[in-house]
This record gives sequence, C-alpha cells and structure tokens, in this order.
Amino acid sequence: MYCIALNGPPRSGKDTIANIIDERFELAITPVIRKILIMPCRLATYAFLGVRYDDAHYEANKDIPQKVLGGRTIRQFMIDVMEQHIKPSYGEDFAVRSLVNSLGTAIHLPGICVISDLGFQIEIESLENAFAPERVLCVQLERNGLTFEGDSRGYVKGFNTFRWQNRDGEQELVVDDILTYCEAMLGWEI
Repeated sequence: MYCIALNGPPRSGKDTIANIIDERFELAITPVIRKILIMPCRLATYAFLGVRYDDAHYEANKDIPQKVLGGRTIRQFMIDVMEQHIKPSYGEDFAVRSLVNSLGTAIHLPGICVISDLGFQIEIESLENAFAPERVLCVQLERNGLTFEGDSRGYVKGFNTFRWQNRDGEQELVVDDILTYCEAMLGWEI
C-alpha cells in the first residue's frame, strides 16, 4: 500500500484534495482508504457533546465556541485532548499508530491510503516506518493568505515531500499533478 499524506494549514484544501483522490479511484481496481488521523478524537469529542457525529456538522461547527466545552471550540478541545492528554500519556505518534493498527493487514495489500491531516514531524516519520519511506508521499499544500498561526501543527518533511499551491477552483489540477508525480517520478503503480 502507498500513502499520500496531506499537510497544510487549516482551510488549505486537504479534505477536498483527499476526497477528489478517493473519487478518482472509485471505479478503479486500486482501492483507496481515506483516513483522518484525528477522527477517533473527533468521535470522542462528539460523544462529550452528546451529538451524533457527521462531517457536515463538524465543518459547520468546529470553530464555533461551544457552551458545553466551556466556550472553547471543537477544534480547541481536540487540540487540548491530544496535546495535553493523549500524546503525553501514549506517545507523540499515537494517532499514526492507531491508524496503522486500524489498517491491519491491508497495509501490505495494493492500494492507497490518503491521510488528510498530517501536521507533526513525528507523524510522517511514523508513517514512513509503517509503510516504508519510498511508499509515502508528503504533500505540503499552500493556499494564499493561510498559515499555521494559532495551530499546534506545521509543515513537515519526509523522504518524498513536495509542495503544491492550491488555488481556488483548481483542486482537480492539483490532484492530477499529485497522481502524475506518484506514477512518473516515484514509480508507483497506481
């Protein structure tokens, strides 16, 4: 299995790019497994909120202060849980170890795992240890005016790391570039 790990500031288009890659392979022989490192924490946060999780609700509410969270946003709560509790107790790479565990033996089968929320150096290193460095592409997405300011994450660098400018309305072209790069430059058989 190959791994495309998307890395960029909030709102840089990581989820959109991941969804397009997933759609491109919908009818193909190559299976795509879409993963979000923080998803277990999202689900736990929603359990605390007493609300059933769905992507639309999360996108619409993640940056809105929540009374039940003491006026903190869902995003702030998840950062607090990961940075103050999970990582100190279970290791900086816990999210990746959890993801790899969820893949089970599928990690050794043909396919692509697309991760849309890479943000810490230890995560790319852990992914490369699990998949093999040459089977992981770290895609750094840039978008005009967006930074990691106020976020605990940042740009990371792996064995295969390349930066793409994500411009509004051109996400399909970005995906074309990424997939062409994987096949032509990295020799991936996808």
